[in-house]
Amino acid sequence: MNNRVQAYGLSAGIIGSILLGLNLPSAASTPGASELKTAPVNLSNFSASPAINAPIRTVPNQDVTQAAAAPEVSFTDRTETGLGLSASSLSVSPSDAMQPHSFASPLVVAQATDPQLVQAEPAPVELDVQSPPDQLPPAEQVVPTSVDPGRATRSGRSYVGVGANLGAIGDSSIGDTGLIVYSKIGLSNYFSVRPGVTTNFVDGATFLLPATFDFAPIRLGSIAGNGIRIAPYIGAGLAVTTDGDVGPLLTGGLDIPINARLTATAGVNAGFMGDVDFGGFIGVGYNF
Repeated sequence: MNNRVQAYGLSAGIIGSILLGLNLPSAASTPGASELKTAPVNLSNFSASPAINAPIRTVPNQDVTQAAAAPEVSFTDRTETGLGLSASSLSVSPSDAMQPHSFASPLVVAQATDPQLVQAEPAPVELDVQSPPDQLPPAEQVVPTSVDPGRATRSGRSYVGVGANLGAIGDSSIGDTGLIVYSKIGLSNYFSVRPGVTTNFVDGATFLLPATFDFAPIRLGSIAGNGIRIAPYIGAGLAVTTDGDVGPLLTGGLDIPINARLTATAGVNAGFMGDVDFGGFIGVGYNF
């Protein structure tokens, strides 16, 4: 770079000396105006610098001389920014910079290289919407083709439980407050038997022998991320007391699964043994 500056300075000095030696009149002179007086210049006082390698060319009718065939220097640069963008500039050579016209500043092109900065089209969301369970399927599906005692039904697993009998009316232990031991024994996907016994520890006991139709669980919501489901059942059978009374029995209730081992149950029983005996019960069963 220093060699090129020295060459440009020496060229300007030589051209200036030559113009002074030509004794040219001033372009702005008018008739009668004083003429420009020049003195001869001894060019032998100038010596060429050994650092000058390019020839010097004088351009006629121009005020500026240019170095011939200056090598092109590329100023292309590339930077990586912290945001994952790459920028590249245009090449600029010294010969372009010496032209009298102006040129536009280099164009900076930014291109996203970080995939996280590129907004992709959102993927379609598929909702797994399940239809409500078919609580009353066609008769051909309900009628069991085989019986497997102790199997799970669509309402849940089989169990045996104990709870409190809350009697309302009647002379038997169904309508009196006491203890109930109950169970569920699955026979098919839709049917089960639910034998049990109630007692008030005073007037004897009543044996309950109903068969029930089990409905599919119904989801009510969730608590602390755990789903709450209830599985209704309804059925009929026989009620037999230790006093020898026998009569029809109607039963119904809700099975509420707690976990894989436990099922809570709330139900009602109505026996017709001369008088009406009615009571409810709540309890917890162990699944098997």
